[in-house]
Amino acid sequence: MISNYARQVNELPDSDLFKIVDTLRDFKIRHQGPYYAAFDADGTLWDYDIAEIFLQFEIDHKLLAFQSDPRKTYWDYKAHDPRRAYWFLAALHQGVPLATVREWAKAAIKENPPPVFRTAEKLLNELRALDYEIFVVSASTLWIVEQGAALLGFSPEQCFGVSTAVDEAGLVTDQWVEPITWREGKMQAILQATGGAAPFFACGNTIGDTELLKTSRGLSLAVRTSTSDFHPELISSENLLQEEARKNNWLTHAYRLC
Repeated sequence: MISNYARQVNELPDSDLFKIVDTLRDFKIRHQGPYYAAFDADGTLWDYDIAEIFLQFEIDHKLLAFQSDPRKTYWDYKAHDPRRAYWFLAALHQGVPLATVREWAKAAIKENPPPVFRTAEKLLNELRALDYEIFVVSASTLWIVEQGAALLGFSPEQCFGVSTAVDEAGLVTDQWVEPITWREGKMQAILQATGGAAPFFACGNTIGDTELLKTSRGLSLAVRTSTSDFHPELISSENLLQEEARKNNWLTHAYRLC
């Protein structure tokens, strides 16, 4: 159940939202199913980075022992190799029972629930009413994505994120698990889940969502959340996706004006 909504944002006008819905309804009439839709999570469903929120929760509550500041390591990796950065946040849980990590994730969401975009909530409701099966595919750590997405009605089977392998004893390892759900990895995860069927709708906000939006055989929506006082990396990444949107004639929406 949603208890928190994004603040000070420009939601998509209902007139534009229902144009999208009408088009997706028409796709069902003109095309044979199955009918899928795919959403990024951070900056698309909700107005924060859920993996960074989880990391800060673990730091604040002293749940993990760190030899150095993991936030610095994460940003250093992200500047040069985003896939390694996303793996790092999952691998931090090496040696912890997966059940415990999931309990921590649930507590983190309870303490700081995701600020959901009302536009995203409306789109999800409309797509479900049209019997589209919807997936969340995020570069954030899977175990926290599952908890946040549950508030929006998603099952764990409908969620894809970055994780590491779990051993026979149920302990998290640092073993890399493919696909890393960023760039091409997002596309790979969706097509594996659907047996190769492309979604009719895809939505994201950063350059890491490019291939996901290109996978759509119907509509693609590139949203942006940043303004000039946001982190430069996010600003740049959202700008790059907006450029891709112009090249590919995708739909766009700015939750905040630059």
